[in-house]
Amino acid sequence: MHEPNDRINNVEYSLTRVAWEGAIGGVIGAAAVAIWFLAVDSLAGRPFYTPAVLGAQFFEAGAVADSSGMPQPTVVLVLGYTVVHGLAFVIAGLLIAAALGVFERTPPLLIPGAFLLVVFLELVYYIYVLTFVRPVLASVNWWEILIGNLVAVVSMLAYFWRRHPNLLQRLLRS
Repeated sequence: MHEPNDRINNVEYSLTRVAWEGAIGGVIGAAAVAIWFLAVDSLAGRPFYTPAVLGAQFFEAGAVADSSGMPQPTVVLVLGYTVVHGLAFVIAGLLIAAALGVFERTPPLLIPGAFLLVVFLELVYYIYVLTFVRPVLASVNWWEILIGNLVAVVSMLAYFWRRHPNLLQRLLRS
């Protein structure tokens, strides 16, 4: 027989697990994108350029530029944008971890739930792109952004798949 506190403790553990899992998944995705752009920018001879451009657009509406009109990487812009970017990925990771918790308890919700989650995350992403990234697409190649996002998605999927290996099997059995 279960004590009433067992249920409360189980819920607390579950929420703690979801929070940690989501935060770690988000950090993995953010780090994957950051590493991708550090590599791309470094190979082009301009390390930290992309987060500086996005940071300038995000914090200063593109006001930071040198005489050629290109934004200069500053510690404030790069770190500021990295923090905002990381928090956005952690929030996405938390949403994904919470959704996976629901999908594990109710596998038939996986397909429609995953679809709605992807639609929501894409909507948020495209609002972000239209608001902050679109004005800097002349400075950052669209394909670099696309590949960076794919790297993040694959990294996060690999992490969450390792954390929930039985989810697909449970879905197929239901």
